Amino acid sequence: MAFIKKGVVIFLGAGGTSDDVRAFTPSSLKYNSLTMAYYAGYDGTRTRVCYAVSEDGMNFIKKGVVTILGVNGESDDITTSPRISLLRNGLIWLYYLANDGSKNRLTCAISEDGINFLKLGVVIPLGAANQSDDYNLIYASAIEHEGLIKLYYSADDGSRTRICGAISEDGIRFNKLGVIVPLSATGIDNGYTDAPAAILNNGLIWLYYAGLDMTTFKNRGCCAISKDGINFIKQGVVIPLGANGESDDSAILPGTVSILDGVTQLYYGAYDGSKYLTCLALSKSGI
Repeated sequence: MAFIKKGVVIFLGAGGTSDDVRAFTPSSLKYNSLTMAYYAGYDGTRTRVCYAVSEDGMNFIKKGVVTILGVNGESDDITTSPRISLLRNGLIWLYYLANDGSKNRLTCAISEDGINFLKLGVVIPLGAANQSDDYNLIYASAIEHEGLIKLYYSADDGSRTRICGAISEDGIRFNKLGVIVPLSATGIDNGYTDAPAAILNNGLIWLYYAGLDMTTFKNRGCCAISKDGINFIKQGVVIPLGANGESDDSAILPGTVSILDGVTQLYYGAYDGSKYLTCLALSKSGI
């Protein structure tokens, strides 16, 4: 079964709230029988980590802002955007993009309740000059596999955006692996590979991502599969753009993927040319 779109699950907030302009780039996990969804809320001035909870993974109740925005001079004093949420050793590990008005860095915080977080600092800094991630970091995802945290992030070197990899034993100190999902010479992802969302399924690592086609200049939901989490085989488009007028007719950005009762659940950022929202798609086959 191909992915079946279920539509918007996190809508824009009312005027004057923390997510009244954008509510997108979701990261979710199961915690105490609830689905906790962390997403980027933008009010026209600041982007901050917001969260919502759901009993069924489709109907969410917003709970407001996770207060991890830094004070003046810290690496996350301008914006915070969630990218990865993992449940490890009874704690929620939240990896988020921190911006101090200059560039993004991937930062980590942990929590016992999913609401109050202790910051652990930057875990993926910008790369040195002439490396694939020397200009900016954009999106990220991670899984636990073979005793390691395998982290995938989209990196910009000033001219190209590609998905890179990094591994860690403790979730804090990471060794970078370089580009994991390169651009194709032609076709669906010859413009960029971006917005990774990874999951371990039947012994394989499935990596959903946004592929930009330079012919149409639009990105769609793509997939690549790996046995070791390092060498991936591309599977093509799995979530196409919506029809004209739908919430995802202009762009699709995978956010978080999970499996419930044998069904792959993919939360993704959707753009219709004016609004950024969070949508859900389901599939039994994963493709």
